[in-house]
Amino acid sequence: CKANSETILDLSGNRLTALPPAVRDLNCVTEMYLYDNKLTQLPDEIGAMVSLEKLMLQQNCLTSLPLTMQYLTKLRVLDLRHNRLENRIPAVIYKLYGLTQLLLTYNKIAEIDPDIGSLISLTVLVVNRNTIRMPIPSSIGTLRQLKKLDLSHNKISEIPDEIGKCILLSDVNLQHNSLTALPESIGELRSLTRLGLKYNQLTSIPKTLANCQKLDEFNIENNDIATLPEGLLSSMKRLTTQWGFLVRLTTAALNSGRQCAPKYCMDLAKSAPRPALSVR
Repeated sequence: CKANSETILDLSGNRLTALPPAVRDLNCVTEMYLYDNKLTQLPDEIGAMVSLEKLMLQQNCLTSLPLTMQYLTKLRVLDLRHNRLENRIPAVIYKLYGLTQLLLTYNKIAEIDPDIGSLISLTVLVVNRNTIRMPIPSSIGTLRQLKKLDLSHNKISEIPDEIGKCILLSDVNLQHNSLTALPESIGELRSLTRLGLKYNQLTSIPKTLANCQKLDEFNIENNDIATLPEGLLSSMKRLTTQWGFLVRLTTAALNSGRQCAPKYCMDLAKSAPRPALSVR
């Protein structure tokens, strides 16, 4: 292989049910696209594809991954959306220390192991639309490069305090879970711009969230929240909540000064939304 060369193999949409052992000879391939096939497993020989940086396996029927994948030390992007992984994330994934993006949407993963903390290069972690019930492990706090976290549409009831150590997080989606509270440490996420919390069981928001001055999209629709921390709305552009709460909130904000109100208040809780309220 030539230095810095890029070799792409695209076998997507071919109804493949298996890959031949001969893939071991493809040690120059840097990107492999296998999405929209019918793969149920990968051959052990895939571990010989040592140049792989991107492996796209979405829309298959995979239930496990071979342990030999740990030898893919250059792998940066692993897409396993729409497969049949159950219970836990395959252990071999936690040995892919160079991963920057891990996508696991639409599987049946019920638990994220503490070993997630070994993936210290992750910038994107997407495990939405699974069946996670167990608390997120505290080791997530070691993911200091993480910028996007999507755990929406699960059964998660608790987020650990250590989430506050992921100081580069800008996009956090926790909607459609079973959260009853958020950790105070969420206020340490000073890079946060988007926070999705709709359809949970929250009754309050930590006062520390007001420290997240870059937050401009905040969705708390379908919770039991009565009020928001003072100062939280100062830089916000979009707040989504139920109409009644929106009116009370906007009135209170206007009474305390224009700078305390969001620029745009959007009501998306109804099938036929009311006109947006705008504070100028």
